[in-house]
Amino acid sequence: MVNFRKFQHPNLNHYHLTKDYDINILIVEVITMYSNNIHTFIKLYNEIDEFLRSKYRIDTNEGFSNVIRIGKNDFKQDDDYYKMITFAKLRNLITHNNDMIVEIHPKVVNSMMRIHKNFMPSQSVFSKFNRKVTTFETNDNLTDILRVIKEMDYSQFPVYQEKQFVGLITENGITKWLAKNFEEQIFSTDYITAWDILEIEENKDNVVFIDRNLTVEDAKDIFSFHLRNGKPTLDALLITHSGKNTEELLGIITRWDVIESE
Repeated sequence: MVNFRKFQHPNLNHYHLTKDYDINILIVEVITMYSNNIHTFIKLYNEIDEFLRSKYRIDTNEGFSNVIRIGKNDFKQDDDYYKMITFAKLRNLITHNNDMIVEIHPKVVNSMMRIHKNFMPSQSVFSKFNRKVTTFETNDNLTDILRVIKEMDYSQFPVYQEKQFVGLITENGITKWLAKNFEEQIFSTDYITAWDILEIEENKDNVVFIDRNLTVEDAKDIFSFHLRNGKPTLDALLITHSGKNTEELLGIITRWDVIESE
């Protein structure tokens, strides 16, 4: 039985609960409103905690507040250190008190995000997004492309002609080609090439090559810059050693990757 003595919220005045049914309704409503704040707070706090434990080889049984004290000199501002001491207590309250509902104020989450950004070492795009990139030649057929989409569940592919980059195939380009040719006689995808799809892509400037040493934040800024300044929407960033399109591909970052990393 959950014991609510006092809970204040603009939409939830004082509740005097006596039935489990009433408690369940309240819990569902509060969780819906605040689970995102709590999730973000815990995620960011845990990343700082794990970083400090790894750096100073701190035992997993060591308390959260002590971990922050050990890593005091790693915080750029004294105020951040003292806030983290308080946040350590708040994290304990959230994690270990199942008989309470804790509301995380947006200002606390914003403060946690700022501390996390200042504290954590910048991660390079190579370390986060390094992966084998599936590419196609201009004469590869649509059947093979669709097969890869089905097997790998992604749909953005760099296209090359004799090792020279010529464009990026997207799901939108494939869909547009199929829609345009829908009313024609039955066709075989074996005879449709990657070049045919590229020719119908609306956005020819939908990709940028970037240096492997750029940070994840840099990558986010590139996407945002194109969005804010009326430039063509970027579908992907392609990672190479120094950002040249003649170099070997080391990874790919899509808009969805950026959203998921936030």
